[in-house]
Amino acid sequence: MYKPIQYIDYTKINPRVEYREFISSPSLSRYVACYWTVYSVSKLSHIIHRIIPDGCIDIICNLQEKTSFISGIMDKTEYFPLNGNIFYFGIRFLPNAIPFVLGLNAKDSLNSNIGMDGTFKILNEMTEKLLDEIHITNFINIIDNHLKTFFKNYKINNKFNNLLKHSLETNGSVKVRDMAIYHHMSEKQIGRYFKENIGISTKPFLRILRFQSILKYFLTHKHSDSFQAIDSGFYDQSHLIKDINYFLGRVKNIY
Repeated sequence: MYKPIQYIDYTKINPRVEYREFISSPSLSRYVACYWTVYSVSKLSHIIHRIIPDGCIDIICNLQEKTSFISGIMDKTEYFPLNGNIFYFGIRFLPNAIPFVLGLNAKDSLNSNIGMDGTFKILNEMTEKLLDEIHITNFINIIDNHLKTFFKNYKINNKFNNLLKHSLETNGSVKVRDMAIYHHMSEKQIGRYFKENIGISTKPFLRILRFQSILKYFLTHKHSDSFQAIDSGFYDQSHLIKDINYFLGRVKNIY
């Protein structure tokens, strides 16, 4: 099962900021990567929070301002300034949940925020309850209950589901032309399926999966040889370094 990483450098994290992740109910593990919070223990002044592409979308609730929105899939890293007193609560949805959560909104969701008004009634009700809540255990119970009901009717396009499964099982190392041959489709057809169902074209999505795979590898094998990159779908070490710099960036004082 695909397990995305939001890389947090805890050696740089500001002591006034707390980032935490929580697991969902086991019955939701097919759809939900995690629940998460970003919280300040005191007033902040322009602390930079890095968000790296992970192939997922998030429902984000700003519990200070009592607002919520859906953050679409990203193909580039964002640096988000944190100011004042903050308390965000998020739900990170796995790629196979995106077509069901976004529906027709998916094709226009790349690097964009989407209002909750146009989404399913169950998700609207869930976020409205979250905005009035203050205890984390209650958040999780509310979300679990609503999402179990929401995903009872889960269904996405079978052809796209097969393409997505192929992408995830290979950690993005499969080439689009090989995918086209295997699934008896053209590369353009595959690109349209990805764009319409999750909001991003095939190649950048595969690039994200490759990066996520190699990042996970290096975080768990700290003294490993970087030539593992070749087995992860990178052409060579310079290709790997280029993508690491692209996604993780070189900005100082971020976490």
